[in-house]
Amino acid sequence: MATQSEPCAQAGATTSTASTPEKLSELFNLLDERGEGALSQPQLERAFALLSLPPPTGSTDGSQAGVSLGEFELTVRAALQRKRRTLFASIDKDGDGEWSAEELRASFHAEFESTEQLEKFVTTVMSRLDQDHSGRISYDEWTRGEVLSRADSISSLVRQYQALDCGEDGVVVHHSVRHLRTATQQLGIFVAGAAAGVVSRTATAPAERLKLMYQSGHASGPVLTTVRELVAHGGVRALWRGNVANCLKVAPAKAMKFLLYENVRVMISKNPSRPSFLENIVTGGAVSAVVTAGVHPIDTIKTRMSVLDRASSRTVRAAVAEIVAAEGPRGLLRGLSPALMSSVPFSAINMATFMTTKDMYKDWAQLPPVSAPPITVLLSLSVLSTLAAQLVAYPIFSVKVNIQSGRDAATWPSITRIVRERGVLGLYRGMGLNFLKSAPAVGVTFTAYEYSKPFLGIGA
Repeated sequence: MATQSEPCAQAGATTSTASTPEKLSELFNLLDERGEGALSQPQLERAFALLSLPPPTGSTDGSQAGVSLGEFELTVRAALQRKRRTLFASIDKDGDGEWSAEELRASFHAEFESTEQLEKFVTTVMSRLDQDHSGRISYDEWTRGEVLSRADSISSLVRQYQALDCGEDGVVVHHSVRHLRTATQQLGIFVAGAAAGVVSRTATAPAERLKLMYQSGHASGPVLTTVRELVAHGGVRALWRGNVANCLKVAPAKAMKFLLYENVRVMISKNPSRPSFLENIVTGGAVSAVVTAGVHPIDTIKTRMSVLDRASSRTVRAAVAEIVAAEGPRGLLRGLSPALMSSVPFSAINMATFMTTKDMYKDWAQLPPVSAPPITVLLSLSVLSTLAAQLVAYPIFSVKVNIQSGRDAATWPSITRIVRERGVLGLYRGMGLNFLKSAPAVGVTFTAYEYSKPFLGIGA
């Protein structure tokens, strides 16, 4: 095969090198935390999970001494061989030990948006692997392939094809490919995002309520004084008022955010495993727009419950009834425009900064695809990405809160009133509290998500 340019080489490397001796050695040393030179059965099972392989039945020799590096490599390669045999047989519909063009079409038609893309895939695979020009591909011909032989699933074979499909200028041509994640992985991403969102928001709920009160003008004195007044009026639970509605908003929002990000990233990126900063911005912004519009009614309810102390607004049902009675159903969408104006740039910059710097660190530290950076690194990158995003988006976020709380009716009148009453810096009022709330929340969310990915078989 002709020498690939750097983009092509990167696309191939991201899905073809997980089982090389170097990568297996890295994974072995990562799991062998005590440096004992052997892996226990639980450590071996975790290694197989990280490599998306079925659980091993036991160590290679049945001893209690653990599995050495050499045994580990043999065990992994045997498991990969079995998995590839299974993949080959699943495509070989008539069981004659060879792939035909028709069998490739039948097995991969759901992976492509159009017949043209499917036909190009079939033509590429046949031309690359049909070495005896028989019009069919045997198992030996497949395993002798330089790249495609390393695939161990339908989706990974498609990704290997993307690495092979280089234009004359050496740039990878990525088609619109669907279902690059299995249904189980998609569900895992959704659940992990929801759980991370609930945990992070519940932990930072007091700061969230204080921030909203200062943003909307319902509090103006020292923070400790406001906290004492809230506790005196409603007990410690008052600091978590509105958290149920908040979690109802955050759980699906975070779940959909990560699920959409993983899928949209594959669709628009030239190299989905290493999207550029601009591609991350576009992905993060598009995902944020969809998610924000979907959860905005819940966000409005949460905001109204957080800033008002009336007994009539202390439950979700009561808050909804009050808003609809006073403003009609459209009241639940109040502030949607500034919400989009604030959340889209915030999420775009936040996601792009975090994902890009995380990939840069992994490249610098030469981490294998299945490994996440240390927690301290992820938290530091989260702080950086949150600060960068808030500096850009927080003023519009303040306007959104004032509209949702009922203090202002529209975007421009809200801006002029805030600047007139508090000055330009008034647009950043409450940003310190918001940062103290957002930084750990974003850190917990990103860290939980990144560390859950290997266990879900998602990888980099």
